[in-house]
Amino acid sequence: MKDKKILMIVSNLKKWWWAEDYSRVLAKSLKDLWYDIDLLTFYNFESEYDIWNIKRLSFWDIYSDNLLVKFYRFIIRYPKKIKKILDESNYNIIISNAEDVNLVTLNTKKYYSIDEKLINVVHNYLWNHPVYKHTLHHHKHSDQIITVSKYLWEIFTQKLPNTKIKSIYNPFDIDYINNQKLEQIDDDEKYLFENNTNLITVWRLSEQKNYFFLIDSLGDVLKKRENLQWLILGNWPLEKEIKNYIKQKWLQDKIKLLWVKSNPFKYIYNSDIFVFWSKNEWFWRVLAESLICWTKTISVNCPSWPSEILDNSIYSPDLVNWYQICKYWVLVEQGNKKAFKESVEYLLDNDIIFDVDEQIHKFSKEKIAQEWDYLLSN
Repeated sequence: MKDKKILMIVSNLKKWWWAEDYSRVLAKSLKDLWYDIDLLTFYNFESEYDIWNIKRLSFWDIYSDNLLVKFYRFIIRYPKKIKKILDESNYNIIISNAEDVNLVTLNTKKYYSIDEKLINVVHNYLWNHPVYKHTLHHHKHSDQIITVSKYLWEIFTQKLPNTKIKSIYNPFDIDYINNQKLEQIDDDEKYLFENNTNLITVWRLSEQKNYFFLIDSLGDVLKKRENLQWLILGNWPLEKEIKNYIKQKWLQDKIKLLWVKSNPFKYIYNSDIFVFWSKNEWFWRVLAESLICWTKTISVNCPSWPSEILDNSIYSPDLVNWYQICKYWVLVEQGNKKAFKESVEYLLDNDIIFDVDEQIHKFSKEKIAQEWDYLLSN
């Protein structure tokens, strides 16, 4: 057993929330390296991730979007409860995950002057959120900031130049994904993959994910190619609006909304091209997961990290402008519908394969655990 005891904190363990999955996989990886680690959550949900044999603590609150409730919890109640837990235990290190929890732990450090080393994992930078923008300076109370992408590292080193900041990617359980992707498609959905070429997208139906832009970009390609269709695995909050827009474009026979799946990997693996278009992302897990599934991938070059994972070195410079065949699949200029359409057609018409094993290894839980082990040991 390592000589350091760790309290990892994440707001909840709800399935398909990425900071939550990050926390449990990292906790398990560190436990496998003989760290004594407990996991603390604020809220409980009906459908939650398994955390194996990790000890869980929780406040067991019901999640609330009410700003007054959040203010009371984040500024007063939760810091006080965390201080009580620390007083009753012998933790050496706190690992705090995502912006809501970071706000709580930074307040705990500020108001209670706790001795435990505080490591804040930053998954996002909420430019336009007044609370987080106002409290950015609170990060000076952190002993170490970990960003999940190099782009986030650049932002925080500019904003907080005298702070300890390091970039460590999200960990992925690659063996688990490889097993999941080989599961059979359910009988009632096999028809989707028979004699069809499938584009696929997996993320929530939100304004940030720019679905209307994607529909506009892909509409002509879908109509022109008889057996081409687009599968979307996602839910709320714009499901109704997106369904109506698909009907307006007469694409209801070409675009299939399949809702959220317990195992999205088998759908990604059995599809031909994964398409990713978002206004901004800091470390979008599903893009890495598409590489792990060895599915051809097209991503917008949005802030920040798609270019990091696809390795933006031009593979074939004689292609049309505004999209590039990178070391690992295709990167498209943000806001360019024509380039996105042409990049899809290029991958449909050209049988190119990239060896992504080297890139996938960078995100393995074993590799990320080694980086964390080095950090925690020094």
